[in-house]
Amino acid sequence: MAGAADGASPPSSPIVLTVGEVLADVALSRAGSDPMGGGFSPGGAPANVAVGVARLGLGSRFVGRVGDDQIGRWLRDRLAAQGVDTTHVVADATRPTTLSVVERAAGGPGGFRLYWDGTASAAVGQDALAPAVWDGVVMAHGGGVVLCRPRGVRLMQAFYATARARGLITSFDPNVRLPLWPDRDRLTAVLRQTVRDVALLKVSQEESDYFGVARHKPGALLDLGPVLVVVTRGGAGATLMTRRVTVSVAAPAVPVVSTIGAGDAFVAALLVALWRLGLQDRAALARIDAVRLARAGRYAAAAGAMACTAPGAWAAWDRTVALEL
Repeated sequence: MAGAADGASPPSSPIVLTVGEVLADVALSRAGSDPMGGGFSPGGAPANVAVGVARLGLGSRFVGRVGDDQIGRWLRDRLAAQGVDTTHVVADATRPTTLSVVERAAGGPGGFRLYWDGTASAAVGQDALAPAVWDGVVMAHGGGVVLCRPRGVRLMQAFYATARARGLITSFDPNVRLPLWPDRDRLTAVLRQTVRDVALLKVSQEESDYFGVARHKPGALLDLGPVLVVVTRGGAGATLMTRRVTVSVAAPAVPVVSTIGAGDAFVAALLVALWRLGLQDRAALARIDAVRLARAGRYAAAAGAMACTAPGAWAAWDRTVALEL
C-alpha cells in the first residue's frame, strides 16, 4: 500500500513547485572495465531543478514517487537534506524506484538508458496534486519524461491548468528521451498541447524539432503559447526570447567533468533569477526588458556551467558561492 513519506518542513519563503521523476543515475565505467565501478548518484530532471532552487535560496517543493525500497528512501532523504520539501513524495510499496543507467563508451560519450515502465515515477498521477501541494507556491515547473504515457499527460495537463489558473509562472523542459517515444507524431502532438499553459519553455537546440518547429526558427515556439522561450546550446551558451526582446548569453568556460544536470541547473537558476528580478507573473514575464532578461540568462548560464564541474547532477551545488545575479 502506497503512503506519503515523511519530509522536510515546508519552506517559509516563496515556493517553486516541481513535479515529475526522481531517480537514481547508475554511472557505468568505461567499456572494457568493470561496469559497476561508476557508482550511484541522485537525479531526475524535475528533482534536479528542485534541488537547484533550494540551494539558491527559494523555497522548493517536489511532488513525485519513489519505491518503498532502499534506493527510494535514500533519494527521499537526499532531497530533504538539500532543503527540498518532500512532504508530497510518496513511497510506493508495489513499484521499484526508477533507474537511469549512464553508459560510457570506450572511445567517447555514451548515453542514457532509462528504466521507466512499471517503476514508481511512472505512476505519478493527478491524485498527487492535492490542494495542500499548492500552499505558498509562486512558480510551477515540470519535465517532459512523464508525458510518454497517458497517465503523465493527464498529470501535466492538470498541473499546468491549475498553476495558470492560480496566476503562477509556469515552466517546462521537455527533456525528451526518444526511446520512450516510438511514435514521433504523438510526441509532437503531446508537446504542443502541453505548452499551451506554459509561460516559460526551455529547450535544447535539437528539441525544437520535436515540436514541429525548425531549429533555425526557434521564435516560432512562441506561437505555441509560451511568453518566454529559452534555447540552450551547451558550451555555445543560450538564447532567450519573448515577442519584444531577444538576448544571447555566453556559457562560462569551465573544466567539464560531466554535463549531467547542467540544463536543470540552468532552469533552476533562471527561475530564481526571474523571481528576484520582480518577474512574478505571466504578464510581467511577457514584458521583461532586455537588461533583466540578460541578467537572468547570465545567472542561469553560470549555474549550468558550474554543474559541469563535478560528477552527478547535484554535486556541484556546494559551489554556489560563485554565482552572482
